Amino acid sequence: MSAPIILVSYFFQYMQDYGTDQVTVQRLLAVKAFKGMVKSVFFNSFIDFFILTLLTFVGLGLFVYFQQHPETLAPGIERNQILPFYIMAVLPQGVSGLVITGIFAAAMSSTDSGINSVTTVVVNDFIKPLRKRMETRNPMCA
Repeated sequence: MSAPIILVSYFFQYMQDYGTDQVTVQRLLAVKAFKGMVKSVFFNSFIDFFILTLLTFVGLGLFVYFQQHPETLAPGIERNQILPFYIMAVLPQGVSGLVITGIFAAAMSSTDSGINSVTTVVVNDFIKPLRKRMETRNPMCA
């Protein structure tokens, strides 16, 4: 029963990603030809599917690991705490540090893309028109 629900939810998620997401729309509008945009959407969809499949296998791997080694799972660990627990308790120290660093780098990358898009919109849609309006009213400001 959960597989159809997951498919429907991802359908709506990708409709949002490819239809209204500022970063994706800017990238698609930067492509010169419609054919290039179609290629770009298919390539991006393939990469999204690959990443989703990879993350599914990470979850399945954690499930199998803790089914085979139930003694390593601390009592009271919730389902959403299994990956952080695995990183901190099972992985070697150097590897766990690299994984945590990778997670923070990915989060920062996603955040700065959004901030860059918002900044571009604010500058081009608000600041530049205001500056032009002020320059026409008061030529001394230029």
